[in-house]
Amino acid sequence: MALKKVVIFIVLSIGVLFNVCAQSSGTAIFDFSVQYSKQTLNPKPGTKDPSRNNPVPLGGYTFTCDPVTFSFEAGDGDSKFPAWYNVGGVGVLEAHVGEGDVLVLRLTDKRYKIRRVIFSQNSSSKTWGGFGFVPDNGIWKTASLTWTASTDSPCKELIMTSKNISHFSKLTVSYDVDDEYSSVADMSYNDRSECDEVYYTVQGFRLNGRPTVSGFYIVRSGNRASKVWVQ
Repeated sequence: MALKKVVIFIVLSIGVLFNVCAQSSGTAIFDFSVQYSKQTLNPKPGTKDPSRNNPVPLGGYTFTCDPVTFSFEAGDGDSKFPAWYNVGGVGVLEAHVGEGDVLVLRLTDKRYKIRRVIFSQNSSSKTWGGFGFVPDNGIWKTASLTWTASTDSPCKELIMTSKNISHFSKLTVSYDVDDEYSSVADMSYNDRSECDEVYYTVQGFRLNGRPTVSGFYIVRSGNRASKVWVQ
């Protein structure tokens, strides 16, 4: 009986340890290469697979893979982007974004921070020369299609503006626990006023203060970002 209790204790201890480790980091995957009927994206894009001449618009869509949300915001470029495409009508499914389109990644749980973002492409799109983004923080490397967080500050939100037309089949977001997280830090992150608004051009360049020229801009305030028209 004593041996049985020891075995049970060890098993429970391993289970608790595994659970703690599982919560310390994680990966959120947004896969656009899968057919609609087998989609794991939440919510599913559109209502069916895109056809050759009928892509599914993605502007304004927000997908959730706890604790990460991923949204598309259309820029001022070609109106057919961002969208879910069936390339050549042969069943190669992927997301396309145009110049000035914006991708926004947010954490719904402030205990975590975004560590790395990796874009994957279908074999038919790997030679696409226009792929590239301008992030509002961290480091972007076109050669590896990878964004990496800066070491000096935790990333709770990432805004990436497409420099050209970019094709990708999957977005993999790695996150881990923010060691500097506290209830005080979380309060200061969420409790923002209009004075804390930060403006960016649709190309992703940060401005010093409110824009003085009329046009569309990306404004970031606290844990929210949106495209606005400034008179």
